[in-house]
Amino acid sequence: MSEELLKQVRSEMRAETALAMARRHAALCISVLLLALVGLGVWQWHRHALKRDAAQASAIFYAASLTLLESDSDQDVKKAIADLAALTKKAPGQIRYDAAIQMAKAQIQQGDFKAGSATLQQLADNTSAPAIIRAYARYVRLNAASAMHALPETEIRAGYEALARDGGPWKPYAEEGLLSTDMASHLDEKRRLEARHLARALAGNPEVPNSIRQRAATMSTILKAGFND
Repeated sequence: MSEELLKQVRSEMRAETALAMARRHAALCISVLLLALVGLGVWQWHRHALKRDAAQASAIFYAASLTLLESDSDQDVKKAIADLAALTKKAPGQIRYDAAIQMAKAQIQQGDFKAGSATLQQLADNTSAPAIIRAYARYVRLNAASAMHALPETEIRAGYEALARDGGPWKPYAEEGLLSTDMASHLDEKRRLEARHLARALAGNPEVPNSIRQRAATMSTILKAGFND
């Protein structure tokens, strides 16, 4: 076989190989494109499903909240609490946590501190929930316990102290809770001074909500006058 013929054969083989590779890559590109389109479709459907579920859950949440606010019917209240309980298990994201807090408040308002406290404690212990939500659940539980005298004073005070130490947006509320606990107790001179110092600090802090500052100023005045002598 002459050199020219060998060159021609090799050239044709390279051309056929290149064509075969092009066909293979074209098929691969089409497959990748199809997979991408399918993935995009699934993702878009998933987003649509999430939006639909969130909208449905929000509607149930607001309906239940409105019922708890306006209805005097025990049957309606029980249904609202049941709807909120269902949301705590299946609602997406933030709605699930809001439902848990709203349900706990309703349970406590119905006189069932044990059930409401358990709901709030479960949320406070939920490491998947945002820290601000977990802290708020602790705050609501402590406030309810303080108002209903449902827990020992030492436990309530320790809870407020821990919440205040953690900082964050609920710190001034926890400190106000500490003050309220002290105001309801018999204070020796040392604790009265500590409470007044905290009240003055809250009242003079411009970053603290104005309503808390006003109440703290009032408590500071009462403590200065010799409260619980």
